[in-house]
Amino acid sequence: MSGRTILDQEVREPETWGDVFEDVASGSSRPDWLILEVEGCEPLTWHFQELAEQKLSEVEDELEVLVDDHDDGTPDANALAHRPTLERLRDALQDADNGWKTWVMLEGHKGLPYFNQSIRDWLDSPADYSKSEFFPMDYGSQGGPYSFFANMEADILDSLGIVVVEGEHPGSTYYAAELRQPIEAANAAAEALGLPFRFR
Repeated sequence: MSGRTILDQEVREPETWGDVFEDVASGSSRPDWLILEVEGCEPLTWHFQELAEQKLSEVEDELEVLVDDHDDGTPDANALAHRPTLERLRDALQDADNGWKTWVMLEGHKGLPYFNQSIRDWLDSPADYSKSEFFPMDYGSQGGPYSFFANMEADILDSLGIVVVEGEHPGSTYYAAELRQPIEAANAAAEALGLPFRFR
């Protein structure tokens, strides 16, 4: 325990986004499934919005130089044929919120290796704790006990002297199980109830 907050000392604190969002998959086999995967995790959605912003800059640069350096200065036919696709992608990516989804769909199956790898790279990168309000409630050493005791019957919680706190005030991200009686009394209650855990 740390103060009154119950912690699982066997759980290490998350270091990467993958530690925080253990359920995010990075092997989608269809573009629409990949979109659903990304939309299910808000910090990952922001990451894809950033990728889309970078892609927009690349597409705009490519459109500026889409004339081949022919000696006579005439446009290259293949380049001109590619322009409508780039213009469509540019227009889609100008939607800062949802352009990434159109990008994923336009790339189709051939784009899946890149997008799945982008998810894997993000999962392996350090988690940003300034965005902890968007973390799952059950993450880390505090989240496991919270989820465990939140699903326990109220009369058992009362016997153990545990209170489940779901936000100390409006907008609070503090979700925890707190022990409100001495450890000795809580352990005696756990033993009397035949529960397979003890506090320390």
